Amino acid sequence: MRFFVVFLSISLWAQMDVHVVDSFNANRVYHNDGTGTLIDSGQMLGNDPTLSAAYGDLDGDLDIDLINGADPGCRIYLNDGNGGFPTVPNSIFEQDLAKVQSVAVADVDLDGDLDAILGVATSQFTSQCQIFLNDGNANFSFHFQFGNNDTRAISVARINNDAYPDIFEANRLSNDRVWFNNGDGTFSDSGQDLDTFSSMSVALGDLNGDTFLDAFVALDGAPNKIWLNDGLGVFSASPQIFPTQNSLAVSLGDMNGDGSLDIVVGQDGAVNGDELEVWLNDGSGNFTLVNQNLPSDQTLGIALGDIDADGVLDVLATNFGPDALYRNDGTGHLTRVQDLWPGMSWSGVMAYLSDSYPQAIANWSQPYTIISLLQFKPQLKAETDHQRGR
Repeated sequence: MRFFVVFLSISLWAQMDVHVVDSFNANRVYHNDGTGTLIDSGQMLGNDPTLSAAYGDLDGDLDIDLINGADPGCRIYLNDGNGGFPTVPNSIFEQDLAKVQSVAVADVDLDGDLDAILGVATSQFTSQCQIFLNDGNANFSFHFQFGNNDTRAISVARINNDAYPDIFEANRLSNDRVWFNNGDGTFSDSGQDLDTFSSMSVALGDLNGDTFLDAFVALDGAPNKIWLNDGLGVFSASPQIFPTQNSLAVSLGDMNGDGSLDIVVGQDGAVNGDELEVWLNDGSGNFTLVNQNLPSDQTLGIALGDIDADGVLDVLATNFGPDALYRNDGTGHLTRVQDLWPGMSWSGVMAYLSDSYPQAIANWSQPYTIISLLQFKPQLKAETDHQRGR
């Protein structure tokens, strides 16, 4: 299962709002009061058990829409331009799909609109990736399916450095796999069988400064792992050794302002007392843990963004219990400043629109831009440099 919380600019204002996806309660939208305090908007989006979500301009009207993966099916919510999200009834997602464990959006066929990549359960322990093409007006049609693994997370990016977005598949009960786009929105297995059994989350970004997208995989009951990309989409294990933990979520971002991607990991603190962790990058892919005493929550998701507009990335941890907002002092040291509605949400993705709203949407609409990947101020330019992070 995957559950989401999101920082994004929902209305046409230069501040981040939050959408929380919950498995037990209606999904919630929080608005930023302009000072970095989150206020419940009162919107309740659906009552289905919601497992995943993706965000992007689905209908071409220059605002951020939502796809929620549920049990069963998906729900599409189109932004009315004022931060309201009426649902789209009777879509193919509602009618024909089983439990949707993971969702991403990307222009897989390079026709200028965002398509949907879904991880759909086929049994208790297996799922398939399914591709649905968008006609540009948020009408989706089935296109292709592949794989048969217990997929817990999907990250989409130009992994092999051609023009088309590829897929990194993080699997719980089998090794992770990489799928290359054939150029028409269908995908072929790269042949790599990455030994990361028990994967719960994956984040893509340039971790060692060579401009290629690497992968950080969060593992439950095993040491987390970094896979380094050779530029052609072939991955090899980094020599970095992490401790054995129960990690459930990961996000990448520059937590100390040095221009390199750092790592924020959410732990299942209910198992062994592990806390939320920040690992700082030396720029070459070597990471050092920031020593701090944070609560041992059962953290199921991470979102990063500059919630208070001070120029540094803050953290929202979604927990089995109250979600927690942390302020970053600019060095990667965090202070807990606000608790939100107590629910159950598992994972996070964030969009920080630092440009004017139309310009940020224009950046997101590039063929290689993947809305399900983390987008924040230090990385909006990096999108054009092929250095994206989830």
